[in-house]
Amino acid sequence: MELNAMASSPSWWRSLFSPARNPVTVHCFKRLQEYANLKLVTSSQEKKVLASLKEMEKIIGYKFKEKLLLQQAFTHSSYQESESYERLEYVGDSILNFLISKQQFFMYPNLSPGSLTALRAANVDTEKLARVAVKYNFHKYLRHENPMLSKQIQVFIKAIEKYPFHSYGLIDAPKTLADVVESTIGAIYVDSNSSIDTTWEVWFIYVYFLLK
Repeated sequence: MELNAMASSPSWWRSLFSPARNPVTVHCFKRLQEYANLKLVTSSQEKKVLASLKEMEKIIGYKFKEKLLLQQAFTHSSYQESESYERLEYVGDSILNFLISKQQFFMYPNLSPGSLTALRAANVDTEKLARVAVKYNFHKYLRHENPMLSKQIQVFIKAIEKYPFHSYGLIDAPKTLADVVESTIGAIYVDSNSSIDTTWEVWFIYVYFLLK
């Protein structure tokens, strides 16, 4: 009888479903709202990430089969939510050196190995690679949580306006910008099933810029 009376009581139903009257309901409503907000934020973030990846692919001129490789290539070690670009940079550094070596070998048939080595080192130094990153807006897609790095990049961008060509040590180029260029090369190489030909086709314009 008591249960039937409670069930038939309008005030009992109101107390059960009214957040103002029932602490348990208040808690449930809050958790549901938090979950809904989280889903909205996550969905919004995912859309932004996908849009950024498409923009990067357009800039690079290569469509990745494995999008996470491209995302990783632009992730600094200070960014805690994803693996950094360091391993891809390691691969990209070697691939870039090979591509430059191959190009210079045929461009300068009369140069000695020592001269070719010195020339390659000059063409892939930190400042030149950082200039490539800025020229093609790679810095805009860099994921990091280092305020000092942002300042260093902005200082470098302003400095190269004053020195449109290589400054030969007069300006300090952030190594991170050079790293991102190399990690992107590494990402393309890995994504293309270790194809040197594909990597060269994509990066020919960038290598040409380095050799100028």
